[in-house]
Amino acid sequence: MVELEQLNMPGTARAPGRAPVQMMQPRSGLVFKTRTVPAKGSSDAPRKVFINCVMHELVKRPLNAAMEEVGEDHLDHMGIANLRVPLDVGEARECSDNSGEKATAIDVIFSPSIVERALNDKPGPTVMGQPRHLYYQHQLAALALKNAAGELKVGLDCNGCKLLKTGYKGGDRPAMFPWVDGMWAPQYSDDPKKKEKKYAGA
Repeated sequence: MVELEQLNMPGTARAPGRAPVQMMQPRSGLVFKTRTVPAKGSSDAPRKVFINCVMHELVKRPLNAAMEEVGEDHLDHMGIANLRVPLDVGEARECSDNSGEKATAIDVIFSPSIVERALNDKPGPTVMGQPRHLYYQHQLAALALKNAAGELKVGLDCNGCKLLKTGYKGGDRPAMFPWVDGMWAPQYSDDPKKKEKKYAGA
């Protein structure tokens, strides 16, 4: 079920003929644990980071060169190579790990078509010579780390990244994301000035 809540964003009065900003409530998915990589010469200590890969039906499926969503068969057998993957990154927030150590949590939202394939470890098709769920776990980790690092403006340890046996860290449930109808439209995909939505090339 798609959960939406209308929201009047401060400083963003609705323009005539433009859809209102709404909030979508993602579902939990996978969590990757890593650490920051301080810049050379920095006195900052590495900090633990939890990257939540969450999902919502309003996030478009991966897109081909014609900006069309690909089908189930493509995702099952060809993966997301050379596709554009719609995603968005939430705000970072401070949390604690199980031992009480301070950490950072950040959410990256994807289409359920990707996250659910990473969660489903039942026997099925292979993608690029890998079991489907492992292929999508690796792809999600790469996309999530890259985009979370950009949002945090700090390097993240890709080699030390670990998939946790939990669906979410840093709160009781995933943080909400803003959504406007058309935010994954082609005109926003390649213009860095358009902040409505992000794409990642796989």
